[in-house]
Amino acid sequence: MLEHGTQVIVPTVVTPNHPSEPNSPTGLPHDTSVAVESLSTPQIRLLDINPVEFVETIHNGPGVVCIQTFLPNKKGNDWEHVTGPQEALAVAERFASRGGGIYFGVLPQLRMLPKAEGKRGDEFNVAHLTCFFTEIDLKDGITHELAWETIHAMPVPPSLITFTGGGYHLYWLLMERHAVTEENREKLKSLLKRWQRLVRKPLLQNHQLDDVAKLPGILRLPGYRNTKYGKNGPVVGVVDGWWHPERRYHLADLVQHLPAEAPPRLQYPQSGYRPID
Repeated sequence: MLEHGTQVIVPTVVTPNHPSEPNSPTGLPHDTSVAVESLSTPQIRLLDINPVEFVETIHNGPGVVCIQTFLPNKKGNDWEHVTGPQEALAVAERFASRGGGIYFGVLPQLRMLPKAEGKRGDEFNVAHLTCFFTEIDLKDGITHELAWETIHAMPVPPSLITFTGGGYHLYWLLMERHAVTEENREKLKSLLKRWQRLVRKPLLQNHQLDDVAKLPGILRLPGYRNTKYGKNGPVVGVVDGWWHPERRYHLADLVQHLPAEAPPRLQYPQSGYRPID
């Protein structure tokens, strides 16, 4: 359980004002809290964390960064691979100027894939596992209160939580970078899925949730607008009180909370034959 127990705590204070332009990573726009209110959400204080610092904190070392944008009105998407977080910022700014939402590859990648290959990346291009991550979307009956009840019921607290205007992204930072290899790729994929299932277990019975815990998974980059709600949609940001880059876990510390994997189901012939126990 979290150190503050099971009490439900929903952020209720407004974002700070910053004299910056929309989609600028140097500060949150003046009307962020207004945009959030328009979506019938509580007022939430977002910390002004620079996107470069955010990606550096999650990747925790060198690696290729993938930046992706989805253009409004389903006009397509675009992506680009760069050599590090500073270069990623320039790409994010360029993409944001086109009016799209900005996403980043949560895990560092191995190589910069040429556009001619027609894909932004896959599990075979992921270099390291540096965190566990998932999301809780405010849809299908999931309220802020229910989302925070779920967060407070988690076995260990997330290191970082961002609010996107439509839900929460949660990250558990790892002490060590675990290289993804042919030998351990399936195991690491399974750990991500099982962790996501564990922390969202209170929601699974009655709500439909997207599967985001994938090695090549992307999530929204703080400092940019969620344009799903229009060009003046809410700015994605780190929730005040939930920026703890020093809160890192050994992989084993998280894995110990996972329930044992169920044994594979036996497949029997269609004749209906079953062995006698």
